[in-house]
Amino acid sequence: MKFLVCRNCKTIQKRSWFQFFTCRRCGSEGVVITVSTGILGYAAYSATAIAALLVLANIIDYDLGLGDYHVYLMFGLLMMAMVLMFFEIGRAEAIAREKANDPRLK
Repeated sequence: MKFLVCRNCKTIQKRSWFQFFTCRRCGSEGVVITVSTGILGYAAYSATAIAALLVLANIIDYDLGLGDYHVYLMFGLLMMAMVLMFFEIGRAEAIAREKANDPRLK
């Protein structure tokens, strides 16, 4: 994940891949901090991929032997992925805040 640290207004913002290096709040130039994806992020990606495979199996009418439970499993996995990603973003933002306070970054 990438975060943009603005020295002018003292904010840390999650940065999209298409976003420029300017702060969304004040418009001044910012510093980009990269935080590697942790285990929660990879678990969220895996849960999303499994849910997508279950959707694909439902579309092509492939019987997995789960009956109607595959629908509950799909939505459960998607909800789990959202919760895991919420915690992953919180973890990454805490690491970005630690890196932003590093005097070597200035």
